[in-house]
Amino acid sequence: MRKLLILALASLSAVLWAYGCGGGGSGGGSSGSGDGDAIEALAYLTRDTSRTYTFTERVEASWDDQRASEEHEKTFSYETVDAIPGVYGDFSAYQGPFTKETVRIDGVETMVTYTDGSGNVIVSDDFSVFTSITGSTSSGTLPTSMVPGTAYTTTLRELLYNSDASAGAFGVNTGSSVTTTTFTPVAVGTITLGGTPYRALEAKISLVVSINGTVTTTTEYTGRQWFGEGLGLIKAVLSYEVQQSGITVEYTVTDELVSVE
Repeated sequence: MRKLLILALASLSAVLWAYGCGGGGSGGGSSGSGDGDAIEALAYLTRDTSRTYTFTERVEASWDDQRASEEHEKTFSYETVDAIPGVYGDFSAYQGPFTKETVRIDGVETMVTYTDGSGNVIVSDDFSVFTSITGSTSSGTLPTSMVPGTAYTTTLRELLYNSDASAGAFGVNTGSSVTTTTFTPVAVGTITLGGTPYRALEAKISLVVSINGTVTTTTEYTGRQWFGEGLGLIKAVLSYEVQQSGITVEYTVTDELVSVE
């Protein structure tokens, strides 16, 4: 079962943190009737990149009458760089400096993301595949002011490029992905993590991720996220199912902030 648990971590490398560090734009699709005053969401969705964030990540799996779980330490650290490595392509049209986010699980580097000063993701690499802004299109954005109970929908289409040396030449197109996200703010309140209270925006989230490669897969993730004021994402709980070898495995992945340095 360990292989399946590792699969869960890999498949959530980007999904769980869809709104972890970025700010909002303006516009975007929305639906539903709001039931409260507007929330200035930018104060919660934006992460302070001068700090390092440590989380506990718990992966729980169940299938038939069996259960398994794993727990890991996940860290997010940041640095400012003047340029994006040329191996990813030519990004001279995008002005630096850039923020490089490095994600580590149990000390092992699992993802790097380069973002420009406007919050645009230029390159994201999970060391299996990478995506770049030159191969991406999107529709809808999260507004800076959100109404509780209103669903905001965005769609991101990305080309996928190989970044695993054991799987072939670096940068070869391996397929594409489409991610449709529905983000519904619930309310601003207080959440306590590790004995520390945080003022946070709670939101419901649903993501449908379709990957088109040698095979086509579609996975739906549902759950909740909490965004701390000035900290970005501080807690997330997502559930989804994976079919493997004729077995349906149900996963729940919980990430909780442990410390900020």
